[in-house]
Amino acid sequence: MGLKELEERILEEAEREAEEIVKEAEEEAEKILEKARREAEERRREILDRARREAETRKRREIAQARLEARQLKLQAKEECIEEALERARGRIRELSEEGSRRYLEFLERAAVEAARAISADKVILRVNERDREAMEELLPDVRVEVDKEVELGDPVDILGGVIAESEDGSEVFDNSVEARMRRMRSELVRRVSDALFGG
Repeated sequence: MGLKELEERILEEAEREAEEIVKEAEEEAEKILEKARREAEERRREILDRARREAETRKRREIAQARLEARQLKLQAKEECIEEALERARGRIRELSEEGSRRYLEFLERAAVEAARAISADKVILRVNERDREAMEELLPDVRVEVDKEVELGDPVDILGGVIAESEDGSEVFDNSVEARMRRMRSELVRRVSDALFGG
């Protein structure tokens, strides 16, 4: 084998080896590229999934917050309406009291009888506001007959209307004023007003 043939063979082998090295490098590069694509796709899916979860969590939180705020606004509006209705009721009672209407006088007598009966003592002192004093003096004989007790009129008190009853020694007190009755009936009044205004 001559020198020229030897050179050609060495050159051919070098070219073959170079081709194999290039082929292996291309295959390795393709594997690396494919792995990078898979990892990028997984990463993209993870990011999307996390973003969806976060968006869902944020959406649920915002919906819950909005519901809470709506409920608070509704309760506030309800309370304002109830208070306004109760204030109107107080105003109407005041008007009836000032007019000395028959309805108010009937209420005053009923309140006095209830209050006097709530006191166990034989002698009861009834206290009303200054405005109702004269009317109560006229009603006293009927109240005495109803309760079959000694009933006297005491010093006036600062109440909207109704009666406060006390035993003579002050050990027993029954507040049957308009304010006390409204406090006792508040939950029922709130329910009624709420039903009327909001359907429950």
